[in-house]
Amino acid sequence: MKTAKVFAWVTLASLVVLLVLVALGALFMRDEALHPDTEKMLHHQPPPVPAEANIFVARVGFDAPAGSDFVRVGEEIIQRVNQGQKIMPDAERLEFSLPIYAYPCAKEVTENCLEEIHADADNILRLMEENGELAERYLTMQNMPVYVDINSRLPWSLSTNGMEVTKISRLFSAAAVLYIQDGKVAEGLGMIGKDMEFHRRIFASPQAALTDKMIALANIRQHVILLNLLIEQGKLNEHTETARFLLRPLAAPRDSIMDAFLKERVYFLREFADTQNSPVQQFLGVLVFLMQTGGFGDDDLLDYLAFFVAKKNMSLNFQYALEVKAQEILREMPTSQLPSVYDTFERQLSESMGCVKTRFTVCWNWRNSGGEFLSFKFSPGYVSSLLRVHDQDAHIRLVRAQLEYQLAAKNPGVNLMLEKTPEQILPTLGAETFNPYTGQPFEFDSERKTLIFQPADPSWKRQNKPPLEVRLLS
Repeated sequence: MKTAKVFAWVTLASLVVLLVLVALGALFMRDEALHPDTEKMLHHQPPPVPAEANIFVARVGFDAPAGSDFVRVGEEIIQRVNQGQKIMPDAERLEFSLPIYAYPCAKEVTENCLEEIHADADNILRLMEENGELAERYLTMQNMPVYVDINSRLPWSLSTNGMEVTKISRLFSAAAVLYIQDGKVAEGLGMIGKDMEFHRRIFASPQAALTDKMIALANIRQHVILLNLLIEQGKLNEHTETARFLLRPLAAPRDSIMDAFLKERVYFLREFADTQNSPVQQFLGVLVFLMQTGGFGDDDLLDYLAFFVAKKNMSLNFQYALEVKAQEILREMPTSQLPSVYDTFERQLSESMGCVKTRFTVCWNWRNSGGEFLSFKFSPGYVSSLLRVHDQDAHIRLVRAQLEYQLAAKNPGVNLMLEKTPEQILPTLGAETFNPYTGQPFEFDSERKTLIFQPADPSWKRQNKPPLEVRLLS
């Protein structure tokens, strides 16, 4: 009798649990409608651009087989990737005869780079000749007017040959330095200028992905350091207008990087929309996870429960709203506040969206079944990228201040300035020579006669890098 009662209670409890599960399933079976703005973002298409005018297409095909039309190859590769097909095997690609550190200062420009490049002139010229076809392709890309990423898959599903482009860019820089050292300053400065403008176009494009913008920024930085060394040696004294043009601040750096974040958000939302499973498949996936791992902690439970209870449209709408809020916060924030927001942005965004921080997810919400897959951009790394861009803008302004100070000190028409201290002169050099975070002149070290800038990106300090510094010469 006792056994029968226990069996009856167990049966009843099982039925209650089953009914609750069925009720929950019915409750969550209904998805909300896709918001028109979300749908518009999901179906956004980049503007049509002829392949022969698009740097992105040329970069994808940059290492195409020798003798081939590398732009057409790039176009074919993009079509294959967008259709989910395989691209050509590595064996068919044109290899560089150019290791990344094959000549002085290819990795990083140092104080002695100009002398080291001059001493290695024969090797640099040989490398230019051996990589002649790739150099010609690079020149072709430099003349292309726009950079429009037409890849519809996740960013890392398609290589844009960032390392190869960097190699040839820095080889061109070394060759430009040789021209300048041989007295052909206009020609060498023209080479540096053309390459800087090429990378500025990529960085400024609203249709470029984050990785490609950061590669462009790194190459711009390389040129800025070279210009700093050339200014110190007085090589640019007769080419001041060209130098000023090359050292103009970045155009709308924050908007550029926020455009890249928005573009990547579209990539991930599309991937999520294409791969999100049905509730039954999600539930089975959780069971498989349990069997494979033997259970999970509370934080994991929140993440995996989100995949079970939320729906595709509901999560897509939430992710769109999350992106809009992030863009709103960061685009409107004064530049002076960006360094201090590094540790607080995640919390600020989470609170504004009603999110919960879990071990893997920056912004968990019952409507956000994307979990960490879609929310990872709203970590401190999001703000770090913004700081890195503003730091590079500051670096350009720092070298521009060096140039303007040197010109002012040497100008016979402003001899009275020589009687003033650098602290009095620096504020008169113009807004393009000021620290973008403070709107004031850079810090001046009176003992070392240098201008100093401490980058705000926390990774700079973590790597124990010294502040950026330029010498003031009169």
